[in-house]
Amino acid sequence: RPSEKAILTSRVIDRPIRPLFDKSMRNDVSIVCTVMSVDPDCQPEIVAMIGASIAISISDVPWNGPISGCSVGMIDGEFIINPTEEQRKLSKMATTVASTSSRIAMIEAGADCVSDEEMYNAIMAGHEANQPIIEFIEKIKAEIGKPKFEFASLEPDHDMFEAIKAFAEEDVKAALDTDDKTVRDERLKPIYEKVHEKFDEIYPESEALIDECLYKTQKFIVRRWLLDEQKRVDG
Repeated sequence: RPSEKAILTSRVIDRPIRPLFDKSMRNDVSIVCTVMSVDPDCQPEIVAMIGASIAISISDVPWNGPISGCSVGMIDGEFIINPTEEQRKLSKMATTVASTSSRIAMIEAGADCVSDEEMYNAIMAGHEANQPIIEFIEKIKAEIGKPKFEFASLEPDHDMFEAIKAFAEEDVKAALDTDDKTVRDERLKPIYEKVHEKFDEIYPESEALIDECLYKTQKFIVRRWLLDEQKRVDG
């Protein structure tokens, strides 16, 4: 089992990268970041994030990157990009900023009584600091990047989704209304069977798309609960 540090690091790398894949792509993509040695003044998660961005950018995997990331500290009111180990001990904030060339993709921040303005300026300083690295990655991509492969979209037809949602929504709501993930999964199994029994003939050879419609129905319900009732599905 990975250590807690490894899990948290992988999440920092994953968060800015995952949203830049096309939401209809279901091809498996695996990125393994191996730490060979560490300089205490250089945070390995930042280097790994940039390395992952380069790897996907030059691969044949369709992706709307690149991204870059940096750490932002603050000592005596001055922002420090990628502070050293000693500077991190003195810093009033520990902020990680990942971004594309046009927008911020991920922020992870901890701070000791800093103002909203200081935090905003730190984020923007990190975004600006990321731009030279992004330009560097774009140059590498232009020189050695592979053509991106085409993939079969699993984005279901709107009418198909609406029909399945109308048929299964109330059953899915009842299944999701528990904090126990095991119970929830067991409740969903017969719903999937019921939906396939109803729609497999209507939409032949579309089993994966039917499953996707059910998954989107779950997301729709969870989102509406959260926004309308401040109700969160846990477990």
